[in-house]
Amino acid sequence: MFSVQESMPVVNYSTKVISDQAGSTFDPVNNSRIRINVPSSMSMVDLRNSYIQFKMAVKAPAGAGTSAAAGNNTFVMKLGNGQGAEQVFRNMRCYLDNREVENIAHVNILEKFKSAFSEDVSLKGLDATFNHGGFPTNGNPSFFTTDADITAGTMVQNRVPTKQVYRPKCSGLWNYPNGLPLLILGNLSLEFDLEESARVLTTAAERLSNVPVEQPAQNAAVTDFVLVAPDQAAEPHWAGFGWGETNAAVKRKCPFTVGNIVTITGTLAGGAAISEEREITAVAQNAGTGNITITVAAVNLNAAAPNDDFKAEVHFGRSGVATEDTGKYTYEISEVEMICRAIELPPQYVQGAMRRVQGEGFAMDIQSYTNYVNNILSNVATQSILIPNYNSRVKSVMSIPLQNAQTDYFYDRKGKIDNLKDYQAVIGQRREPQRPVSVANQTGSANAFPAQEHLHELTKALSASGQDVRTLRHFRENFAMSRSLSYDGSSESLQEKGFRFEFNYDSNVVSSKVLYSYVYGIKRISVTAQEGLQVLS
Repeated sequence: MFSVQESMPVVNYSTKVISDQAGSTFDPVNNSRIRINVPSSMSMVDLRNSYIQFKMAVKAPAGAGTSAAAGNNTFVMKLGNGQGAEQVFRNMRCYLDNREVENIAHVNILEKFKSAFSEDVSLKGLDATFNHGGFPTNGNPSFFTTDADITAGTMVQNRVPTKQVYRPKCSGLWNYPNGLPLLILGNLSLEFDLEESARVLTTAAERLSNVPVEQPAQNAAVTDFVLVAPDQAAEPHWAGFGWGETNAAVKRKCPFTVGNIVTITGTLAGGAAISEEREITAVAQNAGTGNITITVAAVNLNAAAPNDDFKAEVHFGRSGVATEDTGKYTYEISEVEMICRAIELPPQYVQGAMRRVQGEGFAMDIQSYTNYVNNILSNVATQSILIPNYNSRVKSVMSIPLQNAQTDYFYDRKGKIDNLKDYQAVIGQRREPQRPVSVANQTGSANAFPAQEHLHELTKALSASGQDVRTLRHFRENFAMSRSLSYDGSSESLQEKGFRFEFNYDSNVVSSKVLYSYVYGIKRISVTAQEGLQVLS
């Protein structure tokens, strides 16, 4: 293995490598694959200190901001799942000398899962700011895709792209501890497939509940409702429009906009409860009081005088999913480039490397994941799923069950335990552990004792894949069937064995899911004068 010595004079610098489609705009439908080629003339690169840089903007559907019945209301959108911009890359592939070295499908699911156990509070806050994965505030604007007019309660599209940075956290090649000698390995080619918008975008807030409403007049056609700032009921006023709070202890900005859906709730004097859903058609700030008046289609309050207990619940979204269909929000990225840390090697290093290739050859090991996708059948209590990996050096397997269904503008990447009773790994004919791992008590109350054996299996598998487990706080909502195949840094061959998970549910009432399995193992890249570059698993 070649490594840079302390005494070796080495020049290193950062350089830009533009994507193959320079000047192109990418989106999940029309141009979803990004390619970047790093030439072998760049003798050595340090991928640990390199990254992908791009600009990202959200495309609003035609007519956004109007109150058309078709749902053309304007939303404040953000990146979902608390992940930030890294989730836009669904699949990642790396090639050396036109040979596939690494292929991680659904890498964003894996990155989400691993981050749940690797990040402490400080790191999570850092990542939210760095990757635009937090909630939009004045201090962390995160990912605004629309903005509010400060003088009126209307939303306008903000197409100003925000610059994003991405570095594949789970890639073996990108995390290789030494520089990659491209003078030996050949050209480095990178491919990324974009994730569909439905799995990336979500509304900035799902709803704002229990906003006090001044007692409305008794009328059969009440269209105007006066809203009181929730934290200023004694001395109500709002600080104009928009999302950020200027001073939360004193005032807050009104997030209600034309096109939002509002539910007016209350109880009439006779005891009858009402709950009326309407679309906001106008918003105005009252002179003097600062209260906000929203205008909606008429609500019938022509009964005995209503009690003073009316509330407003505002939905910051509308029925529909953020897909590439007409009338939905999508995203696009542009100006894609790789900021590459290049190393200028001294002549003696280059000469030594060439001699080695001509002689004994060059070899390097990388540790990486391979993904397999299977379906968990609905209403089947006992199931067995084969993971068709037969590599010779495997260190761990983690299988994450995700729900197929998604709600409006939201996709959940958290592993679902459902009503799983137990699971067990089967390696060839050998069962590991000898008895199934029970997780039955995890399906109940959050206060139930955690399944200790499961946590042990989980932490072993994460550790075997090079993961420092810093927290288990979110183990319930980030479930995975896991098994370590490593002892003291070693690995196990699955050749002529195969691997599968067998698992049982408490009943036949099981929702269908997709099982994303990630096999972590070692690949060897070798270069000889006779055979050129080879990748061995």
